[in-house]
Amino acid sequence: MEEMSALGGDLARWDEIQAEHARLAHVTTLLEGSHVLIQGLDEGESAVSGQLGDMRARLGTMQEVDDSLKDIAALLDAAGADIAEAVHELRRYVDSLNPDPERLAGLDRRLADMHRLARKHRVQPAALAGLLEQFQARLAELAAGDDLEALQAAEGAAFAHYQAEAKQLGALRRKAAAGLSKQVTAAMHELALAGGHLDIVLQPVSEPRAHGLEDVSFLAASHPGLPPGPLGKVASAANCRASAWRSRPRCRV
Repeated sequence: MEEMSALGGDLARWDEIQAEHARLAHVTTLLEGSHVLIQGLDEGESAVSGQLGDMRARLGTMQEVDDSLKDIAALLDAAGADIAEAVHELRRYVDSLNPDPERLAGLDRRLADMHRLARKHRVQPAALAGLLEQFQARLAELAAGDDLEALQAAEGAAFAHYQAEAKQLGALRRKAAAGLSKQVTAAMHELALAGGHLDIVLQPVSEPRAHGLEDVSFLAASHPGLPPGPLGKVASAANCRASAWRSRPRCRV
């Protein structure tokens, strides 16, 4: 955190700093190239603007004879305006290029520090700003973890939310259990299990669980007078009796 924070807002300006460094490192080449362009476009003996002016004058003479050349004349006029604008922008660009050895040296050190930190954390330099934000968020979490009162308040809020959700779930379960028991019992009667019934029991638990505040048990009795038992065992016993009636039994009850 301290190492990255020492670089301040430069971490988020990686692309901008790189561009400024490249401009200062090649300022001489850029100045020379700009002067050559200005000379060729506007100031030299054979400058493009001068030649274009001569051509425009020649076309103007021709246009006096044939006015159908007016569209071409308009294109040359536009080209002349574009060249003038380009020269103007080049001169502004030249004025903005100022050799600054001290600034260049400072950027060298800044980029070296950022490259060092990027290697240390095994990320690209452009990702350092995001990494610093992650560290800051994690540090805030760790600091919040030292506040016992805040943790107790968060725990209480979480438990209250859990209880509200669990109670709502329990109410929905009780409603669904009554309807399901009735439907399954009716189906058992249609399957020659007259007197059989299914009970869905919601047993409260002593400790909160991920599935709510009650355990759900399915208890069934296949015939009247039999005590209800776990659905799986009752179904297995009924299946074995049916198998014994049809063929030799292979079930153990």
